[in-house]
Amino acid sequence: MGTLEKKVKIRQVRAAETRKKIVSAAKKLIKENSFENVSIEDIAKQAEVSTGSFYTYFKKKEDIIEELNQSNFYRLAMRSLIEEGVSRGELTESVPADELALFINTQLYGLMVAWCMSDASVVGSAKTDAFFDSIIKPALMPYRKQVEQ
Repeated sequence: MGTLEKKVKIRQVRAAETRKKIVSAAKKLIKENSFENVSIEDIAKQAEVSTGSFYTYFKKKEDIIEELNQSNFYRLAMRSLIEEGVSRGELTESVPADELALFINTQLYGLMVAWCMSDASVVGSAKTDAFFDSIIKPALMPYRKQVEQ
């Protein structure tokens, strides 16, 4: 292997490492702060790269989601919503955020698959409302804080 080939290989390895650092930083920040509350600057700082380096690998913040396992991203997003409910005093501190997020996302995935494999009349908005009333609300009920009046 010639000198030029070694330099190219080293650059490719460094590029892959930088991309991985950016994705890991984004995953960590999204898990801690939710997607909406994370900026490209936050991701770059956490990854210890410049904002320009971020843009070398991704056009926009949303593009990084493709790097994350989609079900993992949605689980993290759902977990963030559940934790927000705890911080706002709507859910108890004992809520098992990871397990509940996985359960809800699994149920939503099933609903989406049914919708994709049928026409909208089979799984329309009325069915979606029924799904939330019969599946999601009961799953959250044990963890809802009682509102004092």
